[in-house]
This record gives sequence, C-alpha cells and structure tokens, in this order.
Amino acid sequence: MYRNSSSAYADLLKLSCVLFLLLAFIGCYPSSVSANFVPPSDSRIVNVLDFGAKPNDNTDDTAAIQRAIVKAINTQNRANSPPFIFIPKGTYFISDTLVSRIGQGGYSDGWLSGTILMGESRKETILKLRDNLPAFSNPSNPKPVIMTGSESDGASNPSGSGNRAFRNSIYHLTVDVGTGNKGAVGIDYLASNRGAIEDVSIVSLSTEGITGISMQRNWPGPALIKNVSINGFDYGISVGNFEYHMTFEDILLKQQRVAGIDNMHNTLSIRGLTSINDVPAISVKGEHGFVILTDSFLYGGNKAKKSGVAIQSAGELVLKNIRVRDYAMAVHDTSHGEKNIKDSFIQEYTSQKPITLFPSKKTSLNLPVKATPIYESTKLSEWANAESFGASGTNMSDDDAAGIQAAIDSGKAVVYLPNGNYSVGSTIILRKNLKKLIGMQSSIDPKPGFKSPIFKLEDGKSSSVSLEHLYLTGSISHASKRTLVIRHCDFPSYSNTAKGTGDLFVEDVIGSLSILYPQNVWARQLNTEHVNPELRNVAGKVWVLGMKTEGPLTVLDASKGSQTEILGAAFGPLQDVPANIPVALINDAEVSLSYRTTGANGSDVFDYLLNIKETQKGVAKKLTLENLRSMGISKTETVSLYNSVR
Repeated sequence: MYRNSSSAYADLLKLSCVLFLLLAFIGCYPSSVSANFVPPSDSRIVNVLDFGAKPNDNTDDTAAIQRAIVKAINTQNRANSPPFIFIPKGTYFISDTLVSRIGQGGYSDGWLSGTILMGESRKETILKLRDNLPAFSNPSNPKPVIMTGSESDGASNPSGSGNRAFRNSIYHLTVDVGTGNKGAVGIDYLASNRGAIEDVSIVSLSTEGITGISMQRNWPGPALIKNVSINGFDYGISVGNFEYHMTFEDILLKQQRVAGIDNMHNTLSIRGLTSINDVPAISVKGEHGFVILTDSFLYGGNKAKKSGVAIQSAGELVLKNIRVRDYAMAVHDTSHGEKNIKDSFIQEYTSQKPITLFPSKKTSLNLPVKATPIYESTKLSEWANAESFGASGTNMSDDDAAGIQAAIDSGKAVVYLPNGNYSVGSTIILRKNLKKLIGMQSSIDPKPGFKSPIFKLEDGKSSSVSLEHLYLTGSISHASKRTLVIRHCDFPSYSNTAKGTGDLFVEDVIGSLSILYPQNVWARQLNTEHVNPELRNVAGKVWVLGMKTEGPLTVLDASKGSQTEILGAAFGPLQDVPANIPVALINDAEVSLSYRTTGANGSDVFDYLLNIKETQKGVAKKLTLENLRSMGISKTETVSLYNSVR
C-alpha cells in the first residue's frame, strides 16, 4: 500500500535534506551521542594493556589483543557474566583477524560466546589494519578485522557459524581497514538473542574493501546495531540468512560502491538510516527478504540522479516517513508484480495490502517515538562500588542485597558491580540519587525460595534510572512515575504496578514485558522466550523496533484500549502450536504489526495455524494460516502489516 506525499511536506523536506546532509558529511547523526567509557580499576574487566598491547607506537598489537579475548571468554561463566575486554584510547595496529576463539579443535572448534570489546572512545580508540596486507588483499577471499562466532557441540566448526553466539558485542571504537586491503571486512558479526555493535565507526578512507559489517554466516541475530557509521566498502552492511532478525537505529552510510545495505533473506528493522550514496541505499535481493524502514534520509549523487534507485527490492517492504533526494527513483519493488515510486517523501508504503479484520485506518498507528535517555559519567567520584558496601561477586553463598542497597543509598549517581556472580534474598530498591546501575555484565541470582523482584524502581531524586549490562534470573518491578531504562540485560520478566506509570525504555534485552497499567514503552531489539504471553499490554502504549520470540506461545496479548506497534519481528514457535493459540490476541485494542513466522526448527517446519484472534465490542474474528495462504501470502507467512486502528 502506498500513500502519496502532500505538498505540505515540500518546504520541510527541503530544509531537512540540507540540515541532515550537512550533519551526515561531518560524521554526526542528530539523535546519537558518542560517549567515553572509563571503567574503575577494580571493576574486574580485562584490559588489553595487561596483555602487552601498546597503542601509538607502531608495533603490532594483534597477538596481545587476542590474548585478552581468550582470557575473557575461556571461562565457564562466559554464558552469563563474561567480562568486558577494555581497549583504552590509542591506535592499535592489527595484522590478522581478531576472533572470539581460543584455538582450533576440541569443543566448538575453539569458538566461544561472550566476547565484549569495550573501547574507551569511539573517536580515539582505533583498531588500525596495516596497509597492503596480502591476506586482506583478495576480494574473492574476504577477511575481517574482527570476527565473532557461535559455540557448537561438535569439534568441527571452522567458520564459527551457529545460533549460540550469545552477548557478542562491540562498543565505543573505530575499525580502520587501511589502504590496499581490497578483501577487507570491518566486522564479520554473529550474535544470538542479545548482542550489540554500538557507538562504532568503520572506515575505509580509500573506499576499498568488501563489507563494513558482514552477517552472511548462519545465523545472524537477534542483535542491535546502533549509532554506527560506515564509510566506503562495496557494501556498508550485508545480511544473508533467513533467521533470525536484526535491528538497526541511527546508521550513517557513505561512499559504498554497490549498495548501502544488502539483504538476502533476513528480517531487518531499521530506523534512522542516513545514506549518502550513488548506489542503492537498500537492496533486498531475495524474495524472502523483509525490510522495515522508518524515519530515514536517503541521498543520491550525480549518477543516482540520472538513473539510480534508492530502494530496490524483490522481498517485502514496509516504509514509513522516508525522505529521498537525488535519485531517479525512490523505490523499485518487484515482490508482487512491479511497483515504482518516484516521490521524494514516502509517508507509508507496504508491499502487501494491509490486512484487517475490522474497519481500520489504512495507515499504521505511527506512535510517537522517543530516543532512549542515556546517562554517562566518566567522573569516577560519582561512582560507588557495591563491594565496598559488603556485596561480593566472588562468593555466591553471601546475600548481596544489603551491600548493593547500601551502595545505592550512598548518594552516588552511579553504582557498579565488579564483574562476577551475585545472589540476593530481598528486593533491591532503586531510589535516592541513583541514575545508573551498571553490572559490568555480572549475574544476579535470587536465593533459594526468594521469588520477589530483584529490582524495584521507586521514587527518587533523578528523573530516570538505568540498568545496564546485567544478567538477572529474577524479575524487575516498576513502581514509580520516573523513567526506567534497561539496556543490554537479561531478565525473566518485567511488570509495572499501579504507581508504575513512568516511561520504560528497553534496548538489546532478553525478557518478557507485562504492561499492566497505563504506560509508554519504547523497545529496541526485544527478545522474548518461553513466557505466555511474551508481551502483554493492558492500557499502555508500546512501540517496538525489532522483536524475536521462541516457543509455541501467544506473542502479544493486547487489551483495554492499549496501543501496540511492532515494526518488524520474527516469531518462531519451534514446535507444533495448538490450534487455539494465536500469534496475537486483541481485545478492544489497537495494533499495527509487521512480522513473519519463521516456522523452522532444523529440518522440521512448524507454524501458527491461528495468526490473529481479535475481539472488538464483543464481536470476535480470526485470521488463520489458511486465510493468509488464500491471500497469496506464502513467503514464510510474512505479513507486511496487520492493522487494527480506529
């Protein structure tokens, strides 16, 4: 479905194009903030300097950084509490691929999960590939600077492929592929369920190289790529396989030679893409590919202005609020016949006609979007170490709740847990002056018999509180009008109370959400598994950019006037789903859903027989798998837009 732009947007379009073009050329994206990360010396991180890395002296640092990676991941705790691998400011010279691997042969052929590269500064922590390296010079045999991989039970896994690449992440640094390295790839990335590339620049000043971020191995995602700029290469980002799902926000692509983003079969949720290219900003080559793109700016050049296409697709598309400039054509869509769009502003377009069961507006909810508030402080005088107040990340027999609570009540803005494994027997209250609790990727488990929430947000002095880099096996409760931010965390469940009407922001999380009272929620890269329903919305407003689920369960239960907008999702039942279990259960609520059911578990194929069960004012209707196939929707049951908007 396509809705034409109106003349009311013309002046705004001209102004916004000029402003965003200027910002993009100086390397900035307006909604992104680059921050330094300086961990306290007692936070139990792995520092590459301790393994012989020496920045800024022109010596080769590859072996030293690789030793640090091996130290960090070669531990039984890598699944839930892998330590950060800290790379201080400076230029580090690289001559071979840095891999999340401890060797070859044996378990998983040496590939292990839990590699978290944490630079100090995006601009000043630079991994610089030496120029003219023979191993990186062959475009027919691409070779990455950084390569993350997945664990496997077998002893033969030379490529590191798989779906157990848990928490592999890269933050706050620049990858420079040098010159004369025509076969270079910036990052060959694999992460599963949770992982991120955030606040990262990938640079080929000569524009040579194959791909900035490559995700061609089995199986990419779900993971979050945010606040990333890529200059040069044939492709800025390339994604190959059908499963699972990738989420992108605030991406700047410049000077690619074939395409900005190249997608074969994956589901990509993208918001805030700025592309400055003479080639397509997005190319969807496979008929099973699915791209949801919103709030983006696509700028062509002299060649593109004559004959270029900004978005070319053989797969499914959902486009919202897209501005296009200096391309001969905005969209060339061959997924269902052939459709061409030349307009410079696309308010909303879907490859398929939106599906509805009740009378509905033709366009989606288009809920307002807020950027995630992020608190950063490098003033360590504002930080409190929970172990200084009695907690211990090295003794699981202790009850660490009192120590963590005392650190929070000390009045410091930031509380940190040195990397380790903690246990608690009572709920920790987020209050006082606390602005952020950062776990350094620690785990917190409830003591036997303790079933209350591990964390509860109550009233305090700061307007918002953040939980970051934690692995929780207990729940989170929101009981305040204050904002709660949850980033890079695992937790079984979140719920709000009648007092918990403050905003919620989640990014790159594994956890189910129960919005039981009116509340605004913005979620980016939400992975929910094995909780029924996996997302409950009672009277709230929930906006989701990118979602992946597992289990034969209801994904969304929406009721009581709630509004839910999901911009791209992969729902995987993994086994037979009872015929009465829908993907979405809607009762007197509004929803806009763009999703696919992945349907496969190895060689077996499963699916939801019932996609939507919706009731409005006492009248119930169903959308079944048979209905979808009668509409011609057989491409892995990809639904561009299910809409129920009054």
